[in-house]
Amino acid sequence: MDLVTAIVLGIIQGITEWLPISSEAMVTLAGRFLFNMEYSEALGTAIWLHGGTAFAAVIYFREEIIKIIQSIYKKDSDKSLLIFLIITTFFSAVIAISLITFLFSMQIPDVYFTLLIGLFLIGIAFLHKNKKQNIISKNLTKTKAVIIGLIQGTSILPGISRSGITIPVLLLEDFSLK
Repeated sequence: MDLVTAIVLGIIQGITEWLPISSEAMVTLAGRFLFNMEYSEALGTAIWLHGGTAFAAVIYFREEIIKIIQSIYKKDSDKSLLIFLIITTFFSAVIAISLITFLFSMQIPDVYFTLLIGLFLIGIAFLHKNKKQNIISKNLTKTKAVIIGLIQGTSILPGISRSGITIPVLLLEDFSLK
């Protein structure tokens, strides 16, 4: 991949990551149709670019992350958020690794892969449009952590936005947008 391609795809990732659409789908489609990359290469690039997003998120949420880590060492601190995040991350990783391994092992024709991405984008838009508002809950149960982790893991598929799928499911599980 040349420098211009890397810069353009990085910009697409950076802009679309903050929108309720799949940044992975946008980078994958741009890589395929603007730069004639194979879908597997474009998808791999999109996944790799999420590392930059993760780094930015760690910097942005550093104070919250420090508080969560400090809760490990405080005797009487509430560890429910830490436990919730560990369970959610574990199940998300299991699903994501399984799905991405499956995707990379398949040879899907361009038209079907593009159609699949489009269907996921439409489905996520529908979920996002029909989400409930103003539901409040502080109940961080292990069952909810597993559900959220499994659902979030599916966002490894291009066309499924992490926020687009996770927010409606969190609302269905009685979490608040606040």
